[in-house]
Amino acid sequence: MYFDAAIESLQNSPRLLGREDLKLSQTVQALVLGGGAPQEHSMGPLTLRRAKPAIPFGGSYRLIDIPLSNLLHSGVNKVFVLTQYNSRSLNSHVNHAYPPSFGKNSSHVEVIAASQTCENKQWSRGSADAVRNIMHNLPQLSHEKDLVEDVVIISGEHLYSLDFSALIAEHRQSDADITLSTIAVSRDTPALYGVDGTGLGLLESTPSGHVVRFQEKPRGEDRDSFENVSKGSTSEKPFVASMGIYVFKKHVLHSLLELNPNLLDFGADVITHALHNNYHLQAYLYDGYWEDISTLRSFYRANLALADANPAFNLEDPEHLTYTKSRCLPPAKIIGACQVEDSILGEGVLIQDSNIFHSILSCCTTVRAGCTIKDTLVMGADVLHGYRGKAGEPGSLGIGDNVYIDGAILDKNVSIGSDCRIVNSEGVMEGGSEEQGYLIRSGIVTILKDAVIPNGTII
Repeated sequence: MYFDAAIESLQNSPRLLGREDLKLSQTVQALVLGGGAPQEHSMGPLTLRRAKPAIPFGGSYRLIDIPLSNLLHSGVNKVFVLTQYNSRSLNSHVNHAYPPSFGKNSSHVEVIAASQTCENKQWSRGSADAVRNIMHNLPQLSHEKDLVEDVVIISGEHLYSLDFSALIAEHRQSDADITLSTIAVSRDTPALYGVDGTGLGLLESTPSGHVVRFQEKPRGEDRDSFENVSKGSTSEKPFVASMGIYVFKKHVLHSLLELNPNLLDFGADVITHALHNNYHLQAYLYDGYWEDISTLRSFYRANLALADANPAFNLEDPEHLTYTKSRCLPPAKIIGACQVEDSILGEGVLIQDSNIFHSILSCCTTVRAGCTIKDTLVMGADVLHGYRGKAGEPGSLGIGDNVYIDGAILDKNVSIGSDCRIVNSEGVMEGGSEEQGYLIRSGIVTILKDAVIPNGTII
């Protein structure tokens, strides 16, 4: 979305015009976790050269845009993004997409990059450690006389549409020390069983939402003991899980982190410690769409679902538009006889005499004649390239003539030569190499960023 339109939408958002929202802007501060080094089974091919929240999403956005837009729409407009691992791309995007005084109420979105100091010569070792290490840069988190009362802490890589003002209101009404945003999940949720290294923090709560038990990524009998024991659990969704979204009273956050340097992660350490030490933890039940983008397959599916006629996660809601970096690009252009079904085309896309089915072609994607692209996420290019040069050769970008692609991810700035087939016809689950320009993880072929795939290649 262009910058002027983003400003207009933010200015006209009903939530940003009331006195309560002005109060939130003064009394609430948000910290967005920009991600550490990815786990072994995480987003591998896409995080070789960038942090996970910086991964392109939905044809025009980055993952980080989703949580940031949620905060700004809710009136929480003092936001700090904490970065460390592979952070250049993420830092650049946030700085360009959310300039100073963004929006009517002078929203402030700032990157705080990890650093070493004379007092602390270590890099952050977890989410809580990351917050602890930047507290010296944010004195308002420790000064009692500062207007900030509560601190929202969220991940930069989850998909949802949440009204944070309602979450904060319940946090304050219950007088909780910590409030966890939670969601009910079904028995067949893969993360309950540790698929691809994933996991969920499960909790038990009273009918009033008071949290009495919490465990990060329980397995077996421990996991089953959390079935039907929480407010919001149902026969179809008997487990209630933490969404990785927390609201802390400012003094509680400061005390927990400063007095307990061994607490490194919020889910595994801080929440458990607080519960065992009689802090008041409250569960806020959210019943909308939520997706933890923790694996390559979950990312792939969440993207392609956007191309469905009625997606569960809707980027087209006029009351909740997603903000992102301003671009001066022409609209997508289709030349010749093309068939495009159930797909998303970003700005600057150029397609000639080709067929596109249930795919996303991100900004500045070029598709030459005779191609078929199915169930594929193409992340586009950094520059508008058009038909200059020959695809499959260094210095040229886009997809060459007569290319067939099915069920793949093409990272940014790739060059696919003519007559290539990218289909994983043998069903390989793990394969490829960086030297070959592609990796196969969980059965999904990913063409790596800046890769050049020669003419006639079959993958």
